[in-house]
Amino acid sequence: MRSSIALALFALACSPAQREWRLAKRSDTSAAYRAFAQANPTDPHRAEALERTEQLDWQHAVTRDSVDAWTTYVAFHPGSTRIGEARAKLEGARWKQAVDEGSRQGFDMYLGSHPTGPHADEARAKLDEIAWAEADREGTIESYGKYLVRFKTGPHAAEASRKREELFWRNARDTDDPMQYRVYLAKYPSGTHADEAKGAIEGFRFSGVALRVIVKSTVRGDSIKTWKPSLESSLAAKLREEGFKVSWMDVIDARGKVVDPFSELLTMVPEDHAALIVVLEESKGRAFDPSGFATDVDAEVFVVPPARVQPFITKEVDASTSGKVRVENEQGLHVDAQKQLGYEIAKAKLGLSEWKR
Repeated sequence: MRSSIALALFALACSPAQREWRLAKRSDTSAAYRAFAQANPTDPHRAEALERTEQLDWQHAVTRDSVDAWTTYVAFHPGSTRIGEARAKLEGARWKQAVDEGSRQGFDMYLGSHPTGPHADEARAKLDEIAWAEADREGTIESYGKYLVRFKTGPHAAEASRKREELFWRNARDTDDPMQYRVYLAKYPSGTHADEAKGAIEGFRFSGVALRVIVKSTVRGDSIKTWKPSLESSLAAKLREEGFKVSWMDVIDARGKVVDPFSELLTMVPEDHAALIVVLEESKGRAFDPSGFATDVDAEVFVVPPARVQPFITKEVDASTSGKVRVENEQGLHVDAQKQLGYEIAKAKLGLSEWKR
């Protein structure tokens, strides 16, 4: 009987759990005790192992007083009698880390973990200052917009709004683009420069159109002479139907030359007229037996508002001799292509009627 008891005690002492317990005690680390408790959920030493784990984790957290150390303690000991103190210590460590870093990320992380913490308002104020410094350093419409999205009631919101409005206005004024004036008014209908923007837009309106044609290449020797009558019967006629007065500038022969299409506009275009400039190139097109060949035309069309020398509307338009044309000679095919270009420009959605005075 005595030998059986001795054997049982010896077997117990030599069990894997006992060996692991002795190793954990010898190591005396929270990792070792935690591993033992997880591997031996029914062992009588498990409670002691968990208690020792808590003690060691607490000591480590107090000694290190870091975010990582307190995070570990809170994660592993949510039921501890010291959990409240540990969470307070973790909040303090996160705040100290955020202040030491002084970065957007640090204060964001603090607020993400402690949105109602004792330093939450201070963290938001720090974030506001950081965001404002970044926005003002960049000094762009986008940077001030980003600041206002997050801090629309912040201490710098009024200044950000004012500076953003000034940038929209400066962009409109510097580009002298009616679309940009409209963008400004859409965003600031009662803004500081609203009256100026409205006045500038009115300055783009016109009651007449001055036509200029610049020919860079031709397929017929008489082409320069036929462009004006061809466009007069197509494009000019359509413009008059829309209620515009039409005037003409000379057709310019730019074959083999470099020509500024916008030169002399201020002196040649009536004050209430926009300039419609057509810069074109002709090339030989498909065959029309037995009459000859079609003319293909590629053109750039520019609309320059009154009293200005820069276009505010630009379009690429092309045309060719119509397949339904009934003529007996090559000149007829050529003139038809010129008229077709006039019709295509009239259909090109230039938006001229929108600016009619």
